[in-house]
Amino acid sequence: MYPIPKLPVPTDNICKFYAIFGILLVITSLTLSILLVSNTNQTIYETVLQQIEDDKLIADDVKKAKLLVQEKVLSTALENRKFGTVCLSIVFTIGIVLMTHGMLRWHREIQPLHDDILRLERQKLIIDRAMAHHEYKEALKASAHKSD
Repeated sequence: MYPIPKLPVPTDNICKFYAIFGILLVITSLTLSILLVSNTNQTIYETVLQQIEDDKLIADDVKKAKLLVQEKVLSTALENRKFGTVCLSIVFTIGIVLMTHGMLRWHREIQPLHDDILRLERQKLIIDRAMAHHEYKEALKASAHKSD
């Protein structure tokens, strides 16, 4: 069996973590919302089909009792869908807030610092290279004077 690659969690910066965790919450809540609606619609469809079949085959007393049960199944499915939708909407909202907060904070606070550090490192590299070149020239001059 092939080893499962491990995904590194971005723990070097809390803003990255917020952004990625927010994205995961958004994706998860959207996926679960679709599954919730699909499952509820399937339950409603099956219950209605059962009601249609029962109307044709069952006596009146049993039909009334079964109709009450089926109506309860329908109302429970609709209540569960409503509750699930509210819960997933809350998770979705939290995900959007975390993602937005993390990305904006990273863009406004952290990334400019990284850009400054990279700019300063580049300037230092240019200065070090110029100094090394100057020292090299000095060493060449010194070796030329020694050989004379």
